[in-house]
Amino acid sequence: MSVLRAIATLSRPSLLPGVWSNCLAGWWLGGGGHSDVVPVLLAGVTLIFLGGCFLNDAFDAEFDQQHQPDRPIPSGVVSRKAVWTWGIGFLVAGALLCVWQRPATAVAGLVLVATVILFNALHRWFALTPLVWGFCRLLLYLLGASVAVRGLTGWAIWSGLAAGCYAAGAAWLPRLQPKSNPALPWAAALLGVPVALALILNSGGYREAALILSLVLVLWVVRSLRQGIWTRPQEPARSAPGLLAGIIVADWLAVAHAPRELHFVLIALLLATLALQAAAPRLGPAAGPSPASRA
Repeated sequence: MSVLRAIATLSRPSLLPGVWSNCLAGWWLGGGGHSDVVPVLLAGVTLIFLGGCFLNDAFDAEFDQQHQPDRPIPSGVVSRKAVWTWGIGFLVAGALLCVWQRPATAVAGLVLVATVILFNALHRWFALTPLVWGFCRLLLYLLGASVAVRGLTGWAIWSGLAAGCYAAGAAWLPRLQPKSNPALPWAAALLGVPVALALILNSGGYREAALILSLVLVLWVVRSLRQGIWTRPQEPARSAPGLLAGIIVADWLAVAHAPRELHFVLIALLLATLALQAAAPRLGPAAGPSPASRA
């Protein structure tokens, strides 16, 4: 494995479009505007995301040494110290970009950094860490809303909670054995929270768009589950890529009433995610999403 390929493996690029879509959805639900600040915010959350990805491998070095020796650290391509250094550096840089914004952005950014560290420290042995990962998605919504005109609106908070529930279910469900785990119904129910919220909150002229996008999300989830859990119960993790890409579909549903331009951006992010997932096997071993495929 070359150094550049190792960096691509550590970075898990297929998850990044979903991070951006969370922020963009939160920004729109917070009233939009202040578009000059949005690129800075996206840069900040990108750095925090990269820091979390690097720390994931740094925390898991001993486990990977025994179970995934082809990962960048146990294979010797990069040192654990270097991964720690880069991971912490990314987190600090991302936090500084958030602190440079409004006070609410600073608070949400610092809490996100702390939560990312907590997730990576606990995910190997704490069964409920997908809920922590879902909380990160809520924080991304709050970060996006914090730089918008109206700030932390009820729409942004409730939609962020719904997106967090979906993300937790998408990370949790592929880890469960369908025939033996009583947590399966609860994890599956989390996937339906965005649809339930959209049907409750959208009324009048907004309901038609919400119904259409709710159907899109439901069909997306069904398709993803059929790729693994339903048709290959012995390989539930095969559902993970589709479910994780569905985070962007959930964001799309949250902004069903947004202008057409934002819809096009979210569609582009979804296509980018699918393309990166298709390229993931060429990047290196287990280059997929951390919460589902490596836990």
